Amino acid sequence: RDVERSRGLGDVYKRQAELRYWYAQLAIEQGDYASAVENYRELLTQAPDNPAIMAQLAQALFLQAERRLTPEARELMQRAVAREPNQTTALGMLGMDAFERQDYARAVSYWSTLLSNLHPQSPQAEIIRQAQTRAKQLALASGDLAGIEVVVEAPAEIPEQGVLYVFAKAANGSAVPLAVVRSSPAGEWPKRVVLTPADAMRADLSLTQHEEIQLTARLSLSGAVTASSGDLQGDAGPLRWRDQQDPVRLVLDTRIP
Repeated sequence: RDVERSRGLGDVYKRQAELRYWYAQLAIEQGDYASAVENYRELLTQAPDNPAIMAQLAQALFLQAERRLTPEARELMQRAVAREPNQTTALGMLGMDAFERQDYARAVSYWSTLLSNLHPQSPQAEIIRQAQTRAKQLALASGDLAGIEVVVEAPAEIPEQGVLYVFAKAANGSAVPLAVVRSSPAGEWPKRVVLTPADAMRADLSLTQHEEIQLTARLSLSGAVTASSGDLQGDAGPLRWRDQQDPVRLVLDTRIP
């Protein structure tokens, strides 16, 4: 009988927690951030090691403070990422916080991890990529990040579908790219991207291991990484990427047969 009573109480507490979470979410939607904070605090009391609740509470505190990341919110985000390194809400906000504090290299790091956990074609991923490109440029300019900036130019008429890939390969070595960045072809051209060691496809193969590289930009009409008939491509190199003081220009002037 005691076991049944305990199980029944457990179900009640679970339903209460679910209801409180729903109240917190509703409060956020209605702009009642104080109520959201109160409900998330209670949830965190019941589940003090839950990284998702830590991140949600931090987000509510951020909104309550008129979109400023308070010390408490920052600490909650850091705790959330320490427990769950791929916690997307925390990674996004910590990247934004680092950017605002002009710690651009750290912002790049947070957003790189975030992008690896988002669908690459989602609108959120494209927004994060744009913010990360700016952080890379600033970190590169300050000397806090190693990398190479690339400017991709296109013909007068360019399709807006597909995916633009910019990648670096070793001039003499593996065919596996040392760094890859993707971008949407929509919007204004030329496109600016920055390739860094953080953009490696494999941890054991990155820009830091090679001095001479070959750069390629490809507009993949299908969205696939591999080249297909009709894709537009431009190349440059071989070149020593650490010696480049100015952006390297790539022109999509070759159509793959």
